Amino acid sequence: DGLRWRDKALDYRCLVRDRAEHDMIAKADAIALASDDPIMDFILFGAIFEPRDRVNPDGSLRGKGWYPLIPYEFQVRMMRWIQEFMAVMPGSPEARLGRGDGILEKARGMAGSWTFCGYIANRWKYDDGFVAGVMSYKEDLVEKTNSTDSLFYKIEGFLGLDQRVPEYRDMLINGVIRQVPLRSPAWLIPEGYDERKHNQELTLAHPTRTNVINGYSTGQRTGVGARSTMMFIDE
Repeated sequence: DGLRWRDKALDYRCLVRDRAEHDMIAKADAIALASDDPIMDFILFGAIFEPRDRVNPDGSLRGKGWYPLIPYEFQVRMMRWIQEFMAVMPGSPEARLGRGDGILEKARGMAGSWTFCGYIANRWKYDDGFVAGVMSYKEDLVEKTNSTDSLFYKIEGFLGLDQRVPEYRDMLINGVIRQVPLRSPAWLIPEGYDERKHNQELTLAHPTRTNVINGYSTGQRTGVGARSTMMFIDE
């Protein structure tokens, strides 16, 4: 069930992260896993913020704060859906039929925005020539300093660029309290990254690759004429 899956994933995260800190080959293997599949990036390096107290399936209380981003089954299906329409080539018959576009309806609290932001963060880290636009109906929900609701807050937390994300969190795994790696490690932050140069208002640029995340508020002409790999509208 979900709790057993979470415990196995957390155990795996602890194992891989510990090995990666002490072995260059293990580090390279972890990076290869994460770059090949965003879901593995979630499991090994992702972080998510939960401002509400929750009750675990076993009845124990799960407090507020930052947690490792261990995906639910429906998040995995959502990720495969994102990857499916991202694989549609521009100009192909599939694209002309609109199959490179997608609309997702969901209940609140199902981490849909976090899933999209995690995918975008993953491609920003590992792809090249990746340009993403992220939109919401007002600018403060795209980027606003200290706003946990904003899309850039989610992306920066996932990438380990926000130092307020704790390095570790004590969690109950298989009945034992363990210290679980939480914030994405410093060695995954691209070499040469300078927050003052590369993380400006509504723009996050990769220091060594042509990867950029641009933020927009929704308007009649938003995105018109923009050349982007993908556009994500969070409404």
